[in-house]
Amino acid sequence: MRSAKAVCSGTLCSLLAVVFSAPAFAQLTSAPVPVALVALAPESLTVTLTSGATVNFTLTGGSADLGSITPAWTTTWNLKPSRNSVAVCVFLSGALTGTGTNTDTVPMANILGQPDAAGSFTAITGNGCGQTGNALLINTYALTSPASRKNVSKNDSVALEINDSALTLEADTYSGTLNIVAQATP
Repeated sequence: MRSAKAVCSGTLCSLLAVVFSAPAFAQLTSAPVPVALVALAPESLTVTLTSGATVNFTLTGGSADLGSITPAWTTTWNLKPSRNSVAVCVFLSGALTGTGTNTDTVPMANILGQPDAAGSFTAITGNGCGQTGNALLINTYALTSPASRKNVSKNDSVALEINDSALTLEADTYSGTLNIVAQATP
C-alpha cells in the first residue's frame, strides 16, 4: 500500500507541478514595423564682419581719399554637392548723400574698392552676387571637392577710397551703406 500511496503521491505531485507551473511555450515575435529615419544637414552660407563696421573718409578734394579702416569679414559655408562656386561681393545701397539740407551726393562711380589689398582700386559699379551696376566681386571660390563644400571659412577684405577730385561738395557729412554678400551657385 505504501508503494501505491507513493505512486499516487508522486503522480499527484507531478500533476500539481504541471497545473501550477508556467506553460512552456516557444517565443512569439511580431512582424517588424519600419520607421523611416531622415537626418537633414541644411545648407548654410553666412558672412560675419570681423572689422570695419564704420569707415570714415576725410574728403580733401584730392584724387583719392582712403577710408580710415579696411572692412574685413569671414564667409562660412556648408553646401550641397550640386554647388560649384561661392562668390563674395560688396555692393552699394546708393550714392552717399548729405545729412544736411544740401542736395550734393558722392556718386557710386566715385566710390572705389580694392579686393583683399591686391591690385588697383576699382569703382563699385559692376555686377556680381545678384547685383547689377553697384557691385564689386571680391573673390570667387571654386567648389571642386567635398572638402571645399563642408564647413569652410574664408577671410576677405576690401580697402575703400573716394575719388572726389572732380566733385564740388558742400561742407556736410555724407553717408551711405556698403553691403557684403556671398552667393553659392548654381
